Amino acid sequence: MASNPKNKLLELLQWYGMSTTGVFKNEQVSVHGGWRSAVHLPLPDGHVLTGRGEGQRISEADGNAAAEALAAIEIASDDQALWSEAQLGDALIKLAAYLVLREAGPEATSHWLQKHERDKALSRLFERWKDADDPRVRAYGVTRGWKFQATVVEALIWRQFNETMVSPDALKGSAELMALLEGSQLRERYD
Repeated sequence: MASNPKNKLLELLQWYGMSTTGVFKNEQVSVHGGWRSAVHLPLPDGHVLTGRGEGQRISEADGNAAAEALAAIEIASDDQALWSEAQLGDALIKLAAYLVLREAGPEATSHWLQKHERDKALSRLFERWKDADDPRVRAYGVTRGWKFQATVVEALIWRQFNETMVSPDALKGSAELMALLEGSQLRERYD
């Protein structure tokens, strides 16, 4: 594969069997020079390839837009692991709320979860981390929507808190709980 981002992007489009003409939309920033370039292409696999770039020459702006778009594609290949970790992070959020707020009662816990666990609230957290230039979210770019941002936050919560919240005994107890739900007999615990 080619080494510069624009050629890599064009080769990727050819691999998908897509046209490589009209990929970049260019506009001149001023009469004294400088260009902006944008890419927005729906791919056959359902992903939308987007990127923006600027440069003194059109080719430089195209290369920067292609680099941003390719970064999003590389992230997309890691989506499956991310979604899995996000589900685990979602479970940790719920567990934390029910454990910490148990004396407040189920209504207060439910209210807290509605306020803090919604995708929009998690997306705002992603934006705060991005504005603070947090390297954990910088790796995910800026071209994905709020639902993806919420997924990233849930996955990062799992990565940060799983070791402190999930002990080996907790895993054993979880397996026993699942076996119970699948029809095993309830055992008395002797400690």
